[in-house]
Amino acid sequence: MSAADVHLLARGDWPAGRLHATWTASSHRLDAAQQAAVEAAWDAAGARPGISLFDGPMCRLEAFHVAADGLHLQLSPTSYKKFIGTNGSHAAWADAHGAGILANPVGTSAAVVSSDGHLIFGRRSQRVALYPGCAHPFGGTLEPRAGGAPDLLDEMRRELEEEIGLDRSVLSDLRAIGLAEDRSLRQPELIYRAQATLDRAAIISRLERTEHDACWTVPADARSIAAALASTDPMTPVTRMTLEAFAAAQWHGRPQKAG
Repeated sequence: MSAADVHLLARGDWPAGRLHATWTASSHRLDAAQQAAVEAAWDAAGARPGISLFDGPMCRLEAFHVAADGLHLQLSPTSYKKFIGTNGSHAAWADAHGAGILANPVGTSAAVVSSDGHLIFGRRSQRVALYPGCAHPFGGTLEPRAGGAPDLLDEMRRELEEEIGLDRSVLSDLRAIGLAEDRSLRQPELIYRAQATLDRAAIISRLERTEHDACWTVPADARSIAAALASTDPMTPVTRMTLEAFAAAQWHGRPQKAG
């Protein structure tokens, strides 16, 4: 993975009270041929040995902006099938029709920091549909709640508890630090920093081995992060985004919309 695979849209320091989500109607439209292609891609993905798919609801990114009071996301409904059928299978449609042709669900990824100073990631299972065997942050995608927009911090808390067993009692801090785009899938990703009160070994022992088979760790210092980014160790574009966003937040600090 190269730096060209990722694009940091905005970076900052957005704790509770500085993360804002609003709900709107979806602007996503597909013609009959495109919808048929989505259905075919979904059927093909589900036919792979060992793959189990569920067409769950997701939150689509319609727009975002950074203001004095924090990061604002405008969200609308989409689904996992639309994601697999557009971003996951036909991301190049955006070159001809613009980004609005894609489902664009908002992914969520956490830079989990252990009490002894390591960044903890998962190693994706061979059973997952996208990026099997690659290092990947713990997280998921934003899911709508009753009334529409979700609580952006609660969404990440839910994922951390499900995937790595980190509940509120062992998280001393959680905040968003970046919004990025995976240029392969053309998918937006909200990146968080999650500070745990547990050391690396204790966090690894809690791994839920469904989406991830193991953990991948990096010391949380500038030199080690640079070495990881330069390595050939297989990692998803989102992992690269998360490492870069963590480094930017840790050593550059100032909230801004990226150029």
